[in-house]
Amino acid sequence: MKKRLFTLMSAVVVGVLGLLVPASPAAAEDCGGNLIYRERAWAGGVAVGELVVYYNAANGNNCARFNHLGPSWGVTRSTNVTIYKCSTNNPGASGCSPVAQDSDPGNFAHYAGPVRVHAPNNCVMAQGYIFWNGSNRQAWSPLIGC
Repeated sequence: MKKRLFTLMSAVVVGVLGLLVPASPAAAEDCGGNLIYRERAWAGGVAVGELVVYYNAANGNNCARFNHLGPSWGVTRSTNVTIYKCSTNNPGASGCSPVAQDSDPGNFAHYAGPVRVHAPNNCVMAQGYIFWNGSNRQAWSPLIGC
C-alpha cells in the first residue's frame, strides 16, 4: 500500500512540476554549438524573456533566440531577436559596426528566432525584446565571440 501511495504521489508531483516548469525552448539543437551568452529581460522584478547566443565552431555560425519566460510563456506578444556580425574582432572595441545581421520580428507565444550570422573571426552582438506591460523589455549582449 505504501509503495502504491508513493508511486501515485510521485506521479502527481512530476505532473504538477511539468505544468509549472515548461521545457526550455533554448535547446542547443535549434542553433547548434555552445551557449556563449545568456541575459534575461525583466518586468517588475520578474524575468519575462531571455536572450541566448550560441557559437558553432564547426561551421563558424553564431545563433541567437529570444525566449519568453515566466508569465509571458505561451502568451502571444510582439517579440524580436537580432544578431549582428561586427566589423571588429577586438573584444575591447567600443561598439559594433554591423557588417551583417539577421532578425526575426513578429508576434510569438514562445520565442523569436533562431537567427544566424556567419562570423568565425568577428565579434557579434545580439539583442532581443518582448513587449510586456506597456513597454519593450530588452536584453542586449556585449561584444562576444571574438
